[in-house]
Amino acid sequence: MTSDARPETALIPGRPAWQTWLLAHWKPLSAYLLAGLMALGGAALLLHDMRFGPWVYSDSVAYISAARNLAAGNGLGFAGPDGVFLPLTLHPPFYPALMALMIALIDLDPLTTAGALNVLAFSGSIALLMGGIFALTRCGLWGFCAAGLMLVSRAMIASFDGAMTEGLFIFLLLAVLFALAAYHLTGKSFWWALAVAAAAAASLTRFTGIAVMAAGAAALLVLGEGLLRQKVWRALRFGLFAALPLVLWLGLGALQQGSLAARSVQARPDLLAAANRFRGALVEQLV
Repeated sequence: MTSDARPETALIPGRPAWQTWLLAHWKPLSAYLLAGLMALGGAALLLHDMRFGPWVYSDSVAYISAARNLAAGNGLGFAGPDGVFLPLTLHPPFYPALMALMIALIDLDPLTTAGALNVLAFSGSIALLMGGIFALTRCGLWGFCAAGLMLVSRAMIASFDGAMTEGLFIFLLLAVLFALAAYHLTGKSFWWALAVAAAAAASLTRFTGIAVMAAGAAALLVLGEGLLRQKVWRALRFGLFAALPLVLWLGLGALQQGSLAARSVQARPDLLAAANRFRGALVEQLV
């Protein structure tokens, strides 16, 4: 049985195949090309902003020292005031470990490595916003506006121009968001695995990544399809797999240092009174 209907991508007599393909795919090609151009513009802008190098803070010293030592094969840590090697437990390990990998593979100095990571994270975030929003909505204008706001926001640029973890964390946060959205729409396990990996990396970059894992699990529970027990299992599985690397790292640090991430947790003696004051202030603002 035959049909006279011509598919949109069918060859047109007298027209080369590549022209037909371009005509059928010009909209997504234009959107993704624009995403790439905006990412390149963001990279150029951030390179200009960091023309004297990324700024550093007290945490940056720990990251850079730990990255140097790991790249040299001495382990992820730094020398204390008495010269004793101290494993990095106060800060999550992913950012200095990534710096160490780049130092070892490309032979860059630590500050150049931090700047390169910033450029990759900033341009990648812009490309994710533009390309991801278009892929989910098929509206290039929305993606352009979101990526454009990030490109011109001084607050965003300030999060990416130092030897700190904020820029990498923002990129991983966006990766979790769009991977979960793609999984919700397609149901493909690849997107679920990508979301898990990005959420795990986010929690190993900043401890606030724990909130990203919780939000991802909640999204799978609330927005997922199927029976309630299926949604609960899907959310629990996401949270467990995403949290596993952080739990292992915290457990290893606790065995080495005798504390959780070199921190101590103590209950306030006036905890109940403080809770009552907080409740009263909250009610006063809401009512």
